[in-house]
Amino acid sequence: FWVMSKRPRFADEHSLEFTAGEETIRIGEARYAAKPARNMEYLNYEIARKDLEQIAKQTRVTARLGAYEFVFTRSQLLGLANLLLVTDPAWQK
Repeated sequence: FWVMSKRPRFADEHSLEFTAGEETIRIGEARYAAKPARNMEYLNYEIARKDLEQIAKQTRVTARLGAYEFVFTRSQLLGLANLLLVTDPAWQK
């Protein structure tokens, strides 16, 4: 994630978890960096493909990033499902 903000929002708390259906998927802490002069924060996570697949097949997914919560739109979930489809190793030659 690249966060544009005049003040750091995730410096102290940047754990990430998803609620996908009835399941909670804990990703954990980010590799965090900030560039205050550019009003930018960078949060990098390693997310397993199986977790992305679990997220993409749900109809309601909430992401909790630090103290903030976001709800995925249907269009965002469809985009994630399409990304997983085109990057499926089973289809690679």
